[in-house]
Amino acid sequence: MPLDLSVDTGDLNLMAIKFGIWSVLMIVALVIVERFIPRILRGIARATVVLGGIYLLALRLS
Repeated sequence: MPLDLSVDTGDLNLMAIKFGIWSVLMIVALVIVERFIPRILRGIARATVVLGGIYLLALRLS
């Protein structure tokens, strides 16, 4: 009986694609924050975008 070393990478590839899309969207969101949000509110806006992005990534990967 031969040893089966095949690996199912379907979910891994899907998660990599989701992570890539999330990364691009996070960069776009942070650029929008840097461009259009007044300086006094940038810290709060950055934190909101990053925490929201982490939350959405966790939802998408689960």
